[in-house]
Amino acid sequence: MAYKMTSFVEAHLAGDYASETGSTCGRGPQQQEPLFQSSMGSRPPPPKPRVGHVGAGITGFAGPSPMAGLDAYSRHKKFINDYVISLGEKRVERYLADRQPEVGKTDYDILQENHKFIRETETDDMSNWEVRMAVKYYSKLFKEYCIADMSRYKTAQIGLRWRTQQEVFCGDGQFRCGNQACKDAQDLSSYEMNFAYKEHGEKKEALVKLRLCPECGVKLNYKKLKQREKEMRRQAKALKKEAR
Repeated sequence: MAYKMTSFVEAHLAGDYASETGSTCGRGPQQQEPLFQSSMGSRPPPPKPRVGHVGAGITGFAGPSPMAGLDAYSRHKKFINDYVISLGEKRVERYLADRQPEVGKTDYDILQENHKFIRETETDDMSNWEVRMAVKYYSKLFKEYCIADMSRYKTAQIGLRWRTQQEVFCGDGQFRCGNQACKDAQDLSSYEMNFAYKEHGEKKEALVKLRLCPECGVKLNYKKLKQREKEMRRQAKALKKEAR
């Protein structure tokens, strides 16, 4: 004997199990409402993206995408380029200029602000860590001879600094010319000069020593020598006028 398999819903709605409102006794077959129905109701299908959309080119989207074969960096560059074109370069530059992050100071910046050519330990505020750093750097310098920067010697602007440990080991400034752009070690002469300089808005003077070759020695006194030559030519012209 064969038995017909019915579903649980059909068995529940058939016979005495059917509710009063949903009973089918004495009636023909009727369409039953589904047991489960979404409370959100029916929704329209999502709109298809335009051609060129980021999601285009994927299965189910319309049209190929020019970004489908780009990596993340290339997509980022394209987005930035489109952003700049839409807003304008000047507007983007103003936007970035107003939002530049503050850059912190480096150790070199702190040394530049607190360094002194000649320090007086009595006046140094050792409670400030920036001053302590500058004092520690200053204590590692060798202050017998100086190293000169003569790139502006024609205007009598010569910069001086103390030697580092590496320069002392190499003999720079004592056994070789003290001009940082010259390494001549022949016929060196010692010069003692009054170095007038401006530091932190204050004019100062210091007596320092230099070891220079003959050519750099001329550069050291270049302006004075030119003034002397000019004075000698002026005197020669005056003597010629008197002789006439």
